[in-house]
Amino acid sequence: MTFIYDERVEPHFGGYYSAMLALAYFKHQRAHVMDRGFTSLSAVDSRHRGGKSLFASTVGYMLDPSFWPNYEERVVTEASEFMTAIESIAAKGIKGGVIQVDEGGVMASSSDWYEKFARVLVKTFNMFGVYRPVVYFCQPVRSSVLSSLRKLFHNYYRIERYSTQFNYVFPYTLKFSSMMNKWFQHHPTVRLAGEKVTLTRIKFFMPPKFIIDRYEAHANVKKDSMLERFVDEIRTTEFKAQKDTPDVDKLVTLVCDNYKQYETKQSKPNNVKLEQAKIEFTLKVNSRIAKYIKFEAERKAADRNKAAIEEEEKKKFNVSGRQIDRVNYLQE
Repeated sequence: MTFIYDERVEPHFGGYYSAMLALAYFKHQRAHVMDRGFTSLSAVDSRHRGGKSLFASTVGYMLDPSFWPNYEERVVTEASEFMTAIESIAAKGIKGGVIQVDEGGVMASSSDWYEKFARVLVKTFNMFGVYRPVVYFCQPVRSSVLSSLRKLFHNYYRIERYSTQFNYVFPYTLKFSSMMNKWFQHHPTVRLAGEKVTLTRIKFFMPPKFIIDRYEAHANVKKDSMLERFVDEIRTTEFKAQKDTPDVDKLVTLVCDNYKQYETKQSKPNNVKLEQAKIEFTLKVNSRIAKYIKFEAERKAADRNKAAIEEEEKKKFNVSGRQIDRVNYLQE
């Protein structure tokens, strides 16, 4: 792992720093938790297979001695697994334990997943804050996370992969102003040898093979089970939607046959007007379906009334025609 520091003055110079700068940065992160007593919640995002999970696993391996022996327990995908991990940390009295939330939000297509996790994190930091948990929240895009959860983040790492050998990691320190309702972010600074260094990006090389192998073995098992549950959830949702969908044609016929119950005061035989609210309340359908039923029932009822009126007029004409013929015959 190599850190790159870009000069902010002209002319522009960039250079590669030694591993001492990397150690100084992570020492600062560790001291922020262990010495100052803060908790830490970081967001890590990149495109699919961009290296965000391997980065979080490598940092967890470096910062927390208890992370690697409990790796499968600490890399979680659901709120229940997160609570199991934090309870294990509390039971063992571990301070500064790292938990990696891998592919956050992949289990749900709606915001319910994020809302549940936001509540869990708030309760965790309130109830287990004495153990100073360190959480790395990995997801494809940080903006896809609910605002209520984004406000809890302290650090943000954006990862871009330009080669199979290394990634560029852009670190940011996040601060949310509740008074201004606005985010403030800046690159972190590290003091080394009496100098203040601003880290604009990190060159992150491929981690050791044993980290890659263990992560892939764990992730494959997780993703297979997640895929099965995701497919089951989609099928259940579709089946429920089909089951709950009313037969609109039957409802249109029902309203048309009994349209007198739904008529408004402005309704006329050749221009039927129905009350949408009454249709919606009586048939227990949503406004979109009620609007469609109203439109079709009005049209069909008006056509039916028009046909009945024409038929009545035709009968009267036939009767009057026969009477005229009889009068003419008698006169002759």
